[in-house]
Amino acid sequence: MRPGGSQITATLPDGTVVLGLPGNPLAAVSTALLTAPAIVDALTARGPRSPRTGFLSNASEVRAPIPRIVPVVADGTRWRADVKVRTAHLAHLVGRDALAVIPADVSDDEPVTILPLPY
Repeated sequence: MRPGGSQITATLPDGTVVLGLPGNPLAAVSTALLTAPAIVDALTARGPRSPRTGFLSNASEVRAPIPRIVPVVADGTRWRADVKVRTAHLAHLVGRDALAVIPADVSDDEPVTILPLPY
């Protein structure tokens, strides 16, 4: 999964959960939005949430051989993904509505998971 390959999630012997985030800012935000809700749900015995899904209006432009998380904006009834994303800064989040978890080799008619940004 890009970004976020360098994350770690662990439980210490005393039961404390540790979430280690990647060093790049965009990768850290992506990892936190993807992983933290699942950790909170597990620790509070809440059932898993149903993922929010949508379709990309430009799937062919962002298709890749590996899964990716990229910023997206609402585009009518679909989502438009950023084509070129650099993870070294947060500029790609400005003016974006959410992050999309894009499966490897996504097709135009394949839904993607949408992670709304918390602002």
